[in-house]
Amino acid sequence: MDERYLVLGFQPMSGNGQATVARGNPDQATYTAIYVPGIGSGLSSIGTHLKSAELLHQQASSQTTEPVSVIAWAGYDAPRSPRDAGSSSRADAAAVALVGFVAGIRATHEGPRPARISVIGHGYGGLVIGAAAKSGSLDVDNLVFLGCPSAGVDHASNLRVPGGVFATSAENNDDGTPFGVHGPRPDTPDFGAHVIKPVARSDGDPVTPYLPALGHVIVGQA
Repeated sequence: MDERYLVLGFQPMSGNGQATVARGNPDQATYTAIYVPGIGSGLSSIGTHLKSAELLHQQASSQTTEPVSVIAWAGYDAPRSPRDAGSSSRADAAAVALVGFVAGIRATHEGPRPARISVIGHGYGGLVIGAAAKSGSLDVDNLVFLGCPSAGVDHASNLRVPGGVFATSAENNDDGTPFGVHGPRPDTPDFGAHVIKPVARSDGDPVTPYLPALGHVIVGQA
């Protein structure tokens, strides 16, 4: 198992400050997950996002013998409050950056076959990944909407990814992004996503209740 943390991006003077840190080397990983946090994310909260990345890395690595990388991508100017999250403008700008970041991950990959890439958006981060995916330019295999009031589209079929679209309850472990502003909840039957149920109590980290299922998504077993 690759035990390294790799700093892939650092912009201290932008918004809340931006940082992108990988647990495990994405250039050599068979399975890569990109975790996109929501409201308030930035340099001051990177430790929290790295905890989520570590939990996801441990879980996925326990379900495969292939190398895994999990990236905490706080690489955008996130809204600072639920009031700020009423606008999708930050998500739209972040989507462009995320598309470019994923393209870079694809370009530098050294494995014998393309990596399987899953993107997990928490709260407002779900709007970011939704905006990126609906453009058709986000080169990933799966999307997970974790505690997201909306994906920014009306139906999962509008998210142009070849693999699955997954969602957890929008009311559990959300980040305060307002409901009913950006579109329907991705965890409702009419949306068309695969709904992931919690199997453990939350310890404050949004990934904890869903770890086994998230691990299956990352390694292509869902």
